[in-house]
Amino acid sequence: MDLKTYEHLGWSDLLAGLCAFAQTEKGRQQCLDLRSDLSVDEIEARWLQVVPLKELMESGYRPPLGEMPNMDTVLKGVSVGQVLDGEGLRDIHLLLEMSSQVQRFANDFSEKCRALIKYRKHLYPLPHLMKKIEMAIGPNGEILDTASKNLQSLRRAKLNARQDIEKKIRQILTDSKVEMYLQDKFYTVRSERYVVPIRLDGRGRVKGSIRDTSESGQTLFIEPQEVGPLNENLAELELSEKLEIARIFRELSREIAEEIDVIQSNDMMLMELDFHTAQAEFAVRLDASPVAIVDSPSMKLIRARHPLLEMTNRGKTVANSISLKDQQQCLVISGPNAGGKTVVLKTIGITHLMVKAGLMPPVDPESEIFLFDDIFVEMGDAQSLTSSLSTFSGHLYGLKPILEGANRRHLVLLDELAVGTEPQTGGAIAQAILEFLVKKGSFCVTTTHFDHLKALPIEDKRFRNGSMEFSSKNLKPTYILNMDVPGQSFGLEVAQDIGLPEWIIQRSKTLRGNQIDSLDQLLTSLQNAQEELNQEKEKLRKSRVELETARAHWSNEKEELIKNRSELSKKFVESYGLELDSLRERYIKTLDKIKKDFSVSRKKNEEVENCIKMCENNTLM
Repeated sequence: MDLKTYEHLGWSDLLAGLCAFAQTEKGRQQCLDLRSDLSVDEIEARWLQVVPLKELMESGYRPPLGEMPNMDTVLKGVSVGQVLDGEGLRDIHLLLEMSSQVQRFANDFSEKCRALIKYRKHLYPLPHLMKKIEMAIGPNGEILDTASKNLQSLRRAKLNARQDIEKKIRQILTDSKVEMYLQDKFYTVRSERYVVPIRLDGRGRVKGSIRDTSESGQTLFIEPQEVGPLNENLAELELSEKLEIARIFRELSREIAEEIDVIQSNDMMLMELDFHTAQAEFAVRLDASPVAIVDSPSMKLIRARHPLLEMTNRGKTVANSISLKDQQQCLVISGPNAGGKTVVLKTIGITHLMVKAGLMPPVDPESEIFLFDDIFVEMGDAQSLTSSLSTFSGHLYGLKPILEGANRRHLVLLDELAVGTEPQTGGAIAQAILEFLVKKGSFCVTTTHFDHLKALPIEDKRFRNGSMEFSSKNLKPTYILNMDVPGQSFGLEVAQDIGLPEWIIQRSKTLRGNQIDSLDQLLTSLQNAQEELNQEKEKLRKSRVELETARAHWSNEKEELIKNRSELSKKFVESYGLELDSLRERYIKTLDKIKKDFSVSRKKNEEVENCIKMCENNTLM
């Protein structure tokens, strides 16, 4: 893709917008380096990773990535035996900590987002190494007392040694033999040794070694004789501390080197996730979707929005559907100045660039994209002062390589074709150029004010008209593209709205001629009808949205009622089930008691009968 194409279509601004969503330094750089050179398989593989992340973000979750510097220099240094300092070790800890956080997130959300499965399986946070660095290195790269028992002991000894020195110096400062020669009653440190400031006339009278002098030479910084051995002891402790710190750095760097392949893999995977997450968040902001990639040259963009405008307007950008169907190869866009023609042209170009770069474009998912081998862009205002070229000459020089190289797998975008010369000649050249490109099989989109080009679709089925809508009621553009209708420039209407003198407006109408007035009136009628149709479509769309919203609401209400009824039935069954169980239990117990009482009663009856029989027998005897 020609650099001029990227420049004309605002590619660097788009990448800057994408870059704002990346959080790591390498992720941001990869966003800025993005180019439109992916194959169909590469694009679909990219979307397979990014679409699930987009859906996850739309539900309110985002991978826990944060700021992380470029680790390439640090990791390369470790791999060749370099000993890391505190800052480098802390960067390694940050990388491992982020690996751990992302892995936990992937564990929690991989069922909801399958793109996270690879990060759950292939990130290795190395918790043992992370803990060692955390114990040894502070947040700002400083080495901590807990790095080793020996370091902790040495630092405690250093503290005691400093306290001993300061105690001894305070005693010296109160000594009358010394006090009388003091420049100031304080002590300081020179060349890492404790000293006291003595006036020049105290030289030789205060026992000790001169370690430094003031700039004026009037003050001597003397290390008192009694403090010398204490300073020596402190110096030895400081040297031992430095050696212990160097040993700790070497040991940690060695352990990192042993795991360098794992750490580099983690770094690469985090950068990849950051890159994909930035694309997903960018797609959420643009309300972008994956589209069908087709095999044959064609154009079908439904509700396309320019991504830079969409970012700025936060979803309020005018959407336009742009298509070439059947045998159509060239779209001729006409309409008023500042009415949105160039925006539509650039929307087509940057949408194709986005897809070829693996980015989801801000169009409806029913859209279709053909991956043109190349996209050529030529803007009508190509004046070059350095080359002494006029607007028209510069424009033709820009067109020359396009006309020579274009073929059926190329998309050509021409803004204000053949502008800058006499209109009759410019229109003729413009028509010839378009016919030549179409004959070569190229797909073209051009913006124009030439009536020659607006008439082409009437005579040639390879061409299609499109016009930018202009409201005749308030004399303002609506930025809506109407297909199959040629547009007017509305120059007189704009001039009248700006407030040019009425005499000029009327004289212009006279000079322009009645025939053109009749054509303009016809086109105005068509525009008004189209505007009313668009308004009705918008009302219908809003009604449909409201209907769908209401349907979703009632569907949710229905589901909630069914759920509530199910829960109430369950509670009813549970409640009365318990009561029935209780009644059943009481019934069984009562029945058992009746049976028992009946049995007892029966036994007693038998005993009574036996007793009666015995009495009767006794009586007979």
